[in-house]
Amino acid sequence: MINLPQLIWFLCPTVALCNQHVRTITAHVPPMWCRSFTSNDNVDHWGTVETWNIALASVKVAISTYQVLYDALVHRFVTMDRLSLIIFDEGNKIMREYYHTEPQSHDKQTPYILGLTASPILSNISTLEEIERRLHSPCKTPRQFYAQLLRFTNQPLIVPLVPLRGSMTSPSPSLILERIRGLLQSSYERGSYSRNAKRQLTRFSNQAEIIGRELGPWAATKYIQTSITQFKEHMRMNAEKTHTPSPEREYAMEMLCKLGNIEDYDELVHSDNISPMSQRLLDTLIEEHRKGFRALIFVSLRATVLALKWLIENHPETRRRFRCGTFVGMSRIHQSKTRLGDVHDIRSQMETLQKFRDGVLDLIITTDALEEGMDIPACNTVLNFNCILNLKSFIQRRGRARREQSKFFIFLQDEEDLKNVSLLQFRESELVRKLQDEGRTVLPDSLNHDERLRDSLAFSSSTGAQMTMGNAISHLYRFCGELPAQPFVSNSPAFSYETDECGQVQAIVRLPSNLDPSLQTFKSLRKWAKKKWAKEDAALQAYKALFHARLINDHFLPLRLSDIIGKDLSPKSHYIISEQLDPWHDVSLLWSRGGELFSHELRIARPQREDIELFMILPVPLRIETRIPLFLGSGTEYKAVVSSARPVSTDISICQQVTHLILQSIHQCHGTQLNMDYVNIIVPERDPAAMSKFLEAHSGRTSLAACLQQRPTVPGSLGLLRHVTKTSRPLRIEVIDGHECQDPHRDGVNLRIRGKIHPLTRRRNFLYDPKIVTVTPTENQHSTSLVRQGLSELAADDYLVDRLPSIYAEAALLAPSIIHRIGVYLIAEKLRKQIFSNPQAARFERMDLLCIALSPTDDMHRHEFRSMAFIGDAIVKFLITRQLFLHHTLWHEGLLTSVKDSIVSDTGLAAALCHSGFGSYLITTRFNGKRWRPSFVSTTLSKSGPTRRRYVGAATVADMVKALAGAAFLDNGLDQAFICAAAMIPKIKSWTTISLYDGTYSKSRPSKSLGASTIIDLEALLGYTFSDKSLAIESMTHPSCVGLYGTASYRRLSFLGAGIIELVVVRYLHRQKSFTSSKRLQSLKSAVTNNMFLAFLCLTFHWEKQHDIIEVDSMGVPSVIQTRGRVALYHFLRSQSDSLSDKVSSLVEDLTSQLHVIKRDLWENGIYPWARLSVFRGLKVFSDIVQSVFGAIYIDSLASLQQSEALAERLGILPLLEHFISHDVVTDHPKQPAPTQAQNLWQDSPGEGTAHVNQI
Repeated sequence: MINLPQLIWFLCPTVALCNQHVRTITAHVPPMWCRSFTSNDNVDHWGTVETWNIALASVKVAISTYQVLYDALVHRFVTMDRLSLIIFDEGNKIMREYYHTEPQSHDKQTPYILGLTASPILSNISTLEEIERRLHSPCKTPRQFYAQLLRFTNQPLIVPLVPLRGSMTSPSPSLILERIRGLLQSSYERGSYSRNAKRQLTRFSNQAEIIGRELGPWAATKYIQTSITQFKEHMRMNAEKTHTPSPEREYAMEMLCKLGNIEDYDELVHSDNISPMSQRLLDTLIEEHRKGFRALIFVSLRATVLALKWLIENHPETRRRFRCGTFVGMSRIHQSKTRLGDVHDIRSQMETLQKFRDGVLDLIITTDALEEGMDIPACNTVLNFNCILNLKSFIQRRGRARREQSKFFIFLQDEEDLKNVSLLQFRESELVRKLQDEGRTVLPDSLNHDERLRDSLAFSSSTGAQMTMGNAISHLYRFCGELPAQPFVSNSPAFSYETDECGQVQAIVRLPSNLDPSLQTFKSLRKWAKKKWAKEDAALQAYKALFHARLINDHFLPLRLSDIIGKDLSPKSHYIISEQLDPWHDVSLLWSRGGELFSHELRIARPQREDIELFMILPVPLRIETRIPLFLGSGTEYKAVVSSARPVSTDISICQQVTHLILQSIHQCHGTQLNMDYVNIIVPERDPAAMSKFLEAHSGRTSLAACLQQRPTVPGSLGLLRHVTKTSRPLRIEVIDGHECQDPHRDGVNLRIRGKIHPLTRRRNFLYDPKIVTVTPTENQHSTSLVRQGLSELAADDYLVDRLPSIYAEAALLAPSIIHRIGVYLIAEKLRKQIFSNPQAARFERMDLLCIALSPTDDMHRHEFRSMAFIGDAIVKFLITRQLFLHHTLWHEGLLTSVKDSIVSDTGLAAALCHSGFGSYLITTRFNGKRWRPSFVSTTLSKSGPTRRRYVGAATVADMVKALAGAAFLDNGLDQAFICAAAMIPKIKSWTTISLYDGTYSKSRPSKSLGASTIIDLEALLGYTFSDKSLAIESMTHPSCVGLYGTASYRRLSFLGAGIIELVVVRYLHRQKSFTSSKRLQSLKSAVTNNMFLAFLCLTFHWEKQHDIIEVDSMGVPSVIQTRGRVALYHFLRSQSDSLSDKVSSLVEDLTSQLHVIKRDLWENGIYPWARLSVFRGLKVFSDIVQSVFGAIYIDSLASLQQSEALAERLGILPLLEHFISHDVVTDHPKQPAPTQAQNLWQDSPGEGTAHVNQI
């Protein structure tokens, strides 16, 4: 157990007071010892103990509002035993819930409490006893030094003001306000959104009316003009920034625009358009204004604050006298630029207080935000303007005037209010008397049964976090507020009440239908005397159920991503993984052990020339024939074929010498005569005797002239030519036209050779085709140097010739490329054994695909790699989506989506591969033939030591995971891909779909669901009959439906269906014979899976149903008429949102002709109508329906992809894909221009060898 340092926690009622105390305390202690914890620090997002411990690491004095510490204790981020002292102003619920409800014991440390307040009451004197009961201690005034304290206090003079007689006539109302009320009465409603907008406008006009009564029509007009101007400006500035429609704000905008130019309502301030009360206020300010004047004006409403400021700044008698500021508190709860009437800028308020202290401002207009706690010693005048006072506010506001000869003006409505002021003064004297009574004790707690039971209903978690009735409602709203927001849906919990004949109340709360049906409706545990308590009880029961459903974590916060997948999965651009696997280390180890050897025929096919036939001897068998294309430039391509293994017994020392002879013909100085333990043995024969003769015949060099005179002039039998004196590249004779001696009397002197003679190429990498892979100018020069630098004649006596024929030198030239590919094969073979060794896996045949999947940096096979990654991406997403859906039946769609996105992200896949131990198989080192060195057993084994690491980009690692899954799918279908993905991503489990067969998932389905008999037509439309009718109902249930059909909304099924549609499309694209680029595949997939296209399908997919109607002719005789009606998919949508219904109806009516145009574009015009489809961007509900139907059928058919493909065929998705492919329809989004022909050639053209089954 870590002993954390003790803290002093200072509790303040407002954020502004917190900031004031921080400044005061840090002036006397090191700043790091003291800090505030408020909404400005976003503490409501600090969801872990670790975060709080870091923030409190060096803090000795923490300052916050009550709610911050209360929440930290509730969620157990801070424990009570860590607090040594709590300083607070008022006895808050924090003490009731945590300090006194826990049993006190001598071995448990509890904090001391210091209360600082000028008024130990909540509102009136009767609440004093309630506070004392909460604190279990009487409130007393300190008697020691009391007389001295009084010498430093200044009681302001109380001045009650009543409007003068004859001045009570009200001015004429505001013209713009009358205009707004007229618009509200004459406008018609279009749906629920228009009703909501009218309610907002009505609240706004009511607030303006109050300002008009208190301050006069000028202030009301100014308030209305400023509010409307800000609202319009914000709407215009953000019109293009959001895709989410807001019908309420749009309707309000239309209404306000009907007012015309609001500046036409401007008028000057004069006595006829201000109220008598405000005139009396202005007169008082003018009368009291003098040098050193500092005043606070308290008003009742936030809106009145600014209106009064504008009045003072514009009135001709006050605009040059006063410098005004405003203060309405630091809370951001009510701040919204799209809310009419909220025009405050709270960011400048702390500057207001400092300017007031410095004398820059001499007047602050405020609400009760400055009523208590704020230190404003410069204030000498307080004016209470038209505010109802209780005992607490009377004491606190009067206390703001602390200078000598200060005054407290109280503006009253009539003489009756004057009596209330006298009564407040009397009650204050009673309060003082009680506080000075040292013999007074705390009365026993008089809580009734319901109150005691309310305190006892609570539950705790393993962390010690506690949930009570008092905080359940706020936490329930927070949970619902974090559910995914959707248009036309309110995520707030809905409370209703049932009252019995005795007046006892039971509450019912309904949660959003995004949740499982078992988590949608809850009742209070018992009936209560108060509606508030019943509501709290119902909220507590709901939150307890959510906690047991594991949608709430152990700190009683909504389940977060870090609670599920761990806190260490932070996004990284690069990962540290194991060093790339060296395939020759294991081979060297086998060489050192002297085990069985295997021979592999190595045949290098050369077009129009004889093949080069060799043998490669290794202690490890290659189980399949391997074909390796080799590109020599100028359109010349060789093919190296390495056969499968055959056991062999031979003399290894002779083989090593022959290998040394062949390799040293090209790779000189890369080995010594003493070091010949080659890992890769390449020999022309397997018989030791034949190899001995080969060594004897072909070792060393001889004079070219002597060689030509002794041997037939067959170019292939000649070795490489090397200049006697010059250091230059060896020469290779391709064709000999003839040779002659210029001096026949001297043997071999001046022998001239004519023919095609070329320097040996500088290229050492023959694995890429320069026509497909972009090469550097130097490489391009090397690839064609045989042609450009050819010689036609040379002097034979200037050259020596290798006895080794040049065909073996050519084999040595190509050997590094061949050996590299064999090494890649060995890595892939080792990976194959590790992943597909279990009995459930089928035999992996396509080793060429496995090799490509391991090499994301291989330029030659970049196209194949990206195509496999494209397929694997869809497979991995589908597997994770399906698993999350089946394993977590109580998770809502938002949680499922966030977890899925995290797992399948580049970061998630890279981390999974690192944890699963497959990182060493990733081939990131590009083959460099010029730096290639032969591998020796001794040197390879000596390199083994501590495992080295490398930095690899997360995207590269993730692409390898996807490509491997795609390779497994191409090899043997989805089951093979499942095994591969599960091996690399430990979070994927092989037993995912078992829950569909063993009854586990069926138990999570609702037992009964209303409306099951109404889906017959839906089944006919889809061409599928549901076994579980509730799935069909759920697939059509909009989130606005709460507690009606016994199912959840379609959001979970839509989550599953999106992954199914993508997989069905990718499988179909894979089955097409045409070979296309990954970019084209991605474009085709996006064209038929995007939400706009799916919404179009939802509106157009229908069937004609025949039905009978009754018609009565002119004679009154009824008859049966057969007719056909159109039944579309969207007709089955179940919704409780009038706004959505209106939107759908108007959209279908307006877009009937547009739908035909889009259909014609898709099938006839050869273009993909991205622009026309954009009209469906804001109606995701339609695409959700299509996706949810796929999810419902997949689950009901027990995970049958064949049924999903049949639905895609019926909807027209697959036929449209076939049309796009066969007619070469351009489906690229306009933001992504189509590639040029040259780019298509580079991207789409594979090497000639891609047709081979096992090409590497």
